[in-house]
Amino acid sequence: MSFLESRLAMVLLTLILISTSVYIFPSGMPQPSHLLLLLPLFFLMRSLRSTKLDLPERLLLLFWAYSTSVNLFYWFLHGETGFLIASAHISYGVLLLLTFRHIFQVQPRLSICMLWTLLCVVPLLLYLAFFGGDALYFFKGRRLMGLFNDPNQMSYWLLIFLTASLLSPYKPAWLTPTLVAALLIPIWLLVFLAGSRSALLGLLFLTLAIGWWFFQDRYQARLVPMSGKGVLLSAAGTMLLLFLCLFLLYLFIEPVNSAAQDLWRRANGRSLLSHLEMRGYFRPFDMPEYLLFGAGQGFESRFSTRLLEIHSSLVAPLFYYGIIGWLLFYGFVYTLVRDRLSGWQWLVMAAPFIYGLFTYGLRTPVFWLMLASLYAITPTSRGSVVSNEKIIKARLSI
Repeated sequence: MSFLESRLAMVLLTLILISTSVYIFPSGMPQPSHLLLLLPLFFLMRSLRSTKLDLPERLLLLFWAYSTSVNLFYWFLHGETGFLIASAHISYGVLLLLTFRHIFQVQPRLSICMLWTLLCVVPLLLYLAFFGGDALYFFKGRRLMGLFNDPNQMSYWLLIFLTASLLSPYKPAWLTPTLVAALLIPIWLLVFLAGSRSALLGLLFLTLAIGWWFFQDRYQARLVPMSGKGVLLSAAGTMLLLFLCLFLLYLFIEPVNSAAQDLWRRANGRSLLSHLEMRGYFRPFDMPEYLLFGAGQGFESRFSTRLLEIHSSLVAPLFYYGIIGWLLFYGFVYTLVRDRLSGWQWLVMAAPFIYGLFTYGLRTPVFWLMLASLYAITPTSRGSVVSNEKIIKARLSI
C-alpha cells in the first residue's frame, strides 16, 4: 500500500487543509499554510516524467505563460513590482493545482479531506463568533472574520470547502441531503455574521442545489424521473426553511440582529451602478484598447486613484489579460468540469464563480484546491448518459 492510500495521509492532508483557515501575517503576505500546501509537491516531482497533460491542463499552462508574458512586458515598461507579485500568485495557484491534481488522481478518496476540514473548522468558527471577543470581528465588532484577516476571506473559504465537499464522489454514506441542509444552517449564520454579500449570493445557489439534490434522491428511489416542477418545489422549500431559521436567530440572538442591520445599511448605501463602478465593471468600456491583449495586473493608479483593483473574478482576467487570457482561463475551467458534473452539481460549481462576480477570488489558494479536487471525479465520455450520481453511490462507509 502506498503512502497516499494510508489513513495517515488522510489525517495529514486534513491538518494541512485546516491550517488554511488560520491567517497569521497580514493579507498579501505568504501564510504558513501556503508553505505547508507545497509539501505534497514531492509526489508530483517523483512522477513528473509520466504525468500526462490533457486539454484543461494545457489551456491552464497557456494562460500561465500568457499572463506571465503580459505582466513581464508591463513590468519592463513601468518598473512596478505589482506585476511580478500578480504573476507570483498565478504561478503558485497553478503549481498548487497541478500538485493536488496528481494526488487526487492517484488517490481520489483523499478528496473527502475537504469535508473533514469543513466539519472541523465550522464548529470552531461558531465558538469564536459568540465567545471569541471583538478581536475576531472586523470594523469594531460589526463583521465576523474569525481567524482570517477579512470577513470575505472567511466567507469565501467556507463557500469553497462546501463546494468541494458536495462535489466529492467519495462522500460518506451518512452525508445525505438532509444532513447537508443541517450543515448549511451554521454556514449561512457565519457568512451572515461576516456580512459578505458575494458569499451570501453564492450560498443561495448552493442552497438551491441541495434542494434539487434532496428531491432527486427521492425520485430516484421511486424510479420516477424528476420534473422541473419538482426542482422548483424542492428549491423553494429549502429556501423557506433556511430563511425561517435565520429569522428566528434574528429575533432572539443579538449579534445576528446587529449583523442584519449592518448588512442592510451597506446594501442600501450605494446604487447598483455605483457598486459596479466600484468593482471595476466599467473599466473595460472606459479603456477598450486593453481588451485584446490585456493591461497587466499591477500599477492600478494608471487607471484610477480610487479603485486600486478590479473586484471581480469575471472582469479582472478580461481587463488584465485581455480576451486571449480570459478565454484561456475560463476555457480551462469549462473543459475541466464539462464531463464531470451533471444536474444539481452545476449549481454547486457555480457558487464560487457567483461570489467572483463582485469579489476577486482567483488568487486565493483554496480556490485552486477546489478545482484540483474535481480530478477525483471520473469524467464521463462526451454524449454519455452515465451520471456522476452513479459514481457518488460508491461512497465511503466512514
